[in-house]
Amino acid sequence: MIKKVYISVDIEGIWGVANKESTIYNGEGYDRARENMINETNIVIENLIKNGVEEILVNDGHGKMNNLIANKLNPKAKMIVSNNLFKECGMMEGITSEFDACMFIGYHAGIGTKNAVLNHTISSKYVNKIKLNGVEANETLLNAHLAWYYGVPVILVAGDNIYIEQVKNEFNNKIISVETKKSISCENIINISYEELLKKYETNIKVAIENPKIFIDKKEEYEIEITFYREEIAEFISRIPTVLKKDNYTVIIKDTDYLNLYKLCRFCIMIAQLVN
Repeated sequence: MIKKVYISVDIEGIWGVANKESTIYNGEGYDRARENMINETNIVIENLIKNGVEEILVNDGHGKMNNLIANKLNPKAKMIVSNNLFKECGMMEGITSEFDACMFIGYHAGIGTKNAVLNHTISSKYVNKIKLNGVEANETLLNAHLAWYYGVPVILVAGDNIYIEQVKNEFNNKIISVETKKSISCENIINISYEELLKKYETNIKVAIENPKIFIDKKEEYEIEITFYREEIAEFISRIPTVLKKDNYTVIIKDTDYLNLYKLCRFCIMIAQLVN
C-alpha cells in the first residue's frame, strides 16, 4: 500500500504556464503562474489524501525554490522551506527510503527538445547539455535516479505532451502521466480546460496509487557530463579535484554512489553562477 508520497514540483509544466517571463520571480505574469503552481499542487495533494495516502512531503523545485507558499498549501501536507543554496539535493531535497512513491509535477522536457514548451535542463542560462552514462538527460531522469537510489519508484509525472512522451521512452512506458497542455513551440501551448485538468488528476492519481507501474533502474557506476555555454565556466569548475575537464565546454564527474554524484552535479551548476 502507498501511504507516504514525495512530490517534487516545478513550474514550466504547470497548467496555464507558457511564457518564460512568467517563470521568473517578479517577472510579468509570475504571480499568476505561481498561483497556478500552488493550485495544481493542491489538486495533487487532495487526490492523494482521497486515495488513502497518509503522509505527503512537498518540495519546491523551481528557480530559487521559494514559489510555493506554506500557508496556501493543503494543511495536511508537509513542505520543505529553505534557502535553495542550502538544498544539497535541490529538486529532490528530502527524498529518503521512507517514501513509498514519488511524483514529479509541473515538469518539462530536456534542453533542445523540438517544440517543447520552456525546455531546458536545470539552468537555461548556463547549461547547454547534460549526459548521464552517455545518454542526454532531462531533469526527470536525473531526479528519478535519485529516487531509485533510495528504492522509491516514480509513479506519476505531469507536464506538456512532448515531455510526457519523452518520459515514457525513458521509463519504458512504465509511468502514469497527466498531460496539462500541448506544446506548439517553446513558448506556445494549447491549454487543456481546468475542468479536464481536475478530471485527469482525479483519474490518474487513483490509478497510480491503486495500480502503480513500478520501474527502478539502478547502475553499478554513474558518469555525468555537463556541457556549459561558456568555456570559462568549465575551466573554473574543473579546479574541483573530482571534476575532469573533457573539452573546453564540458566537465565529467563519476561515482558509484549516485547520491554523491547528484549533489556534486548540482554544486557544479551552482558554482557556474559565480563566473562572470
